[in-house]
Parts: sequence; C-alpha cells; structure tokens
Amino acid sequence: YQKEFHCSPAKIRLFIGGNRSGKTCASFHDVMWQLTGEYPSWYPDNLKLVTPVFSRWIATDFKQGVGGVFQPYFGQLVPKSYIDRVTKTQQGILSKVFFKNGSILEILTDEQDLSVFEGWHGHRLHVDEPCARERYIASKRGLVDYGGRASFSLTPLKEPWIFDELYEK
Repeated sequence: YQKEFHCSPAKIRLFIGGNRSGKTCASFHDVMWQLTGEYPSWYPDNLKLVTPVFSRWIATDFKQGVGGVFQPYFGQLVPKSYIDRVTKTQQGILSKVFFKNGSILEILTDEQDLSVFEGWHGHRLHVDEPCARERYIASKRGLVDYGGRASFSLTPLKEPWIFDELYEK
C-alpha cells in the first residue's frame, strides 16, 4: 500500500490509516526522495522532480510532531553529507533544512500563526496529521508557481474538512 501511495499521479494524495500503519514513514521517504533527487528504481519517471526542490512539511506541533516524529526519521535516514545547514527553534527542533543540491525543506506546525504560512512557493507540500484548513489553503496557494502536489498522512480524528473536501473527491 505504500508503493501505491508513492506511484499515484494525483495532485493531492491522502495516506489515511491508524497509528503505526506506516503513513508518516512512507511520506517522509517520498518527500526526501524529491528533495535529494534520489529515487528507488521503481519510482515513476514522470513523478520525479529535478532538484532543487522547495518543499513544506506541516506537523501538528514542534515538540511531538517535529521533535518526536519527524526529527528522529531525519536523523536516522538522511546522510549528513546531503545537508548544507539547518535552522532550529529555540528548543533545538528542526524548522528548516538546506540541502547541498539547493533544495529547501521548510517545517511548520499547526500551532503557528497563520501569517507564517502565507507567501511561500514550492513544489511539494506534505501535511502530517490533520491541520487547520486555512493553513493548508495558504500553503496550497504556494504550489501554483511550480504546478506542485500535496500529500497528507493522517489518522482522521479531527478536521472534518479533509473528509468533506479531499477524501470525498
């Protein structure tokens, strides 16, 4: 089921499942393949992006969503040799990653003010767990310049707009 998610040509992809079903892990790999330009042999050529790629990851919060989930994946799976530099919050949690190939990953959370979501433009948007609709819409507008795609990995416990506006379609 993870491969089906990766190979989907949909402009908006949803990976919905319960806890420990592999949704965040699959999404992390998908985003990192695009940021690094290094894909598995089976990945569809028509979905591969040419670096540099500008990507945004939206998590629930910095403490658990980024520090407890995203950052451990990042530390284990992304070679330090790929990274030019990172910025972190005052608590030492990743907020932006600059890759040596010019790609940039911006990490935001649903707890931040809506204004920080505006004015961005990029190739990829990923939402890990439900976020407020207005943060998604502000980020999605930034995909227009590059014809970008959005993806979600979530357990659907809140934010009913995702079911109504995305899942139903």
